[in-house]
Amino acid sequence: MWLFVLLCGRTTFAKDGRTVPSLPDRFLVARHTFIDVGPPNDFYEIISVRGTANGTTVERVTLTPAGDACMQPPTVEMAASSLPDPVSVVLEGRNPCAIPDKALRKELKRRKRGLVFSGAEISMHVQCGGRERIIRADVLDRDMFDPNAATPETTSWTMRLLTRLDKPFPSGVWDRPITAGLTEPAGGTVPNGDADRALASGAYDRLFAGAPDRPSDLYRASQIRPPAPDVLLRSRNLFAPNIPRLQGLHE
Repeated sequence: MWLFVLLCGRTTFAKDGRTVPSLPDRFLVARHTFIDVGPPNDFYEIISVRGTANGTTVERVTLTPAGDACMQPPTVEMAASSLPDPVSVVLEGRNPCAIPDKALRKELKRRKRGLVFSGAEISMHVQCGGRERIIRADVLDRDMFDPNAATPETTSWTMRLLTRLDKPFPSGVWDRPITAGLTEPAGGTVPNGDADRALASGAYDRLFAGAPDRPSDLYRASQIRPPAPDVLLRSRNLFAPNIPRLQGLHE
């Protein structure tokens, strides 16, 4: 089952006797992007990262709610690629298991200060010493567009991490036109196999607790194609143009 298998890292000991889980070689990222222009206004991405002998594999499922009932039905897209760097380099050598909970809570409080119109709610799910650890970060619109936003350390690191993960196949969420439903999805394929079953069963719903939509609902809705519109011509009135009158207008 791809996308939901997490490795239990080994445990090492620091000089002061504290246990420090080793750097994980796989993790899962859930990203809920909300935009103040739409619909759709929300986008959901599930990103699986796994180390291999040749680098790092990255697999992503993108779920988009319906924008317009007739022209923009819900969509589910899947993309997969790889990075030449090992997971340790992708993580910049930083161990997510070592990030203090206190620092994470402090950074999340920023959202209460000032208005937030767009952004992304991100959670990294990783195994640390036999238990799952969730690294939460809120990327606000000012973090994205204000060069003087003073983005805190872990949030800034999370943004750089996602930039590297998006490099093989750019997310494109921010670049999608409002009328995106009038065109084919930008790249990717419809998920199948294990990813298909995991979405349908609701295995990923808990990754987006508190979000407006659940991945399982979006997946099921995407399987129901909207009916093609029927156009019926009820009457037809043909008339011939009044040539003399038209000529008189130009005299």
